[in-house]
Amino acid sequence: MGKTIANSLSKISEYIEQNWVKDTERSLKLCIFLIVVYNILSYGILGVFSIPLYLLLAPILTILFQRLMQLLSVTAKKISEYIMFERASYQYQDRHTEWYDDYYEREEHQEEYYNYYEHTGSKDESYNHYQEEKEESELKKALKMFGFSDINEVTVLELKKRYHDLAKMYHTDNGGTQEDMQALNVSRAYLKRFLNI
Repeated sequence: MGKTIANSLSKISEYIEQNWVKDTERSLKLCIFLIVVYNILSYGILGVFSIPLYLLLAPILTILFQRLMQLLSVTAKKISEYIMFERASYQYQDRHTEWYDDYYEREEHQEEYYNYYEHTGSKDESYNHYQEEKEESELKKALKMFGFSDINEVTVLELKKRYHDLAKMYHTDNGGTQEDMQALNVSRAYLKRFLNI
């Protein structure tokens, strides 16, 4: 009888070693069963047989306890990673929703022009048309920034004078922002490039 119990306990321990990851639910049920048996034996309910069975079950229960702790650790780690991912994606989404909308709107606008000229037969025309419209838009922004109504009004001296006045106004020491100053510098560079200065 002792050999039979020892053989069945060794088979149980082999099963636990080999199939723990594959069949977690059955392994947990087995773990609970063996813990109950362990408690019965530790209180000596079975009398004389309790000490040898207790000694045979100790290594199996040690393996079970280690596997259970590994499972709990892996599960806790996965749950933690999932929570952190969800929290980060939610915060990122809230912060950048407007930016995403602007980006996709711009992409759709570009695709409209590209597709229109693609059906007429020339992709180069599409790109050139887009570039011309983009340059025209940037020129209008730059002229508006400096207060010019037409490109013919722009001279080197007038551009320098207006830049100096606007730089004073947009400077951070005078209540301006860094973004305004950056936009002013970009507009100035664009006008200088357009005038070949």
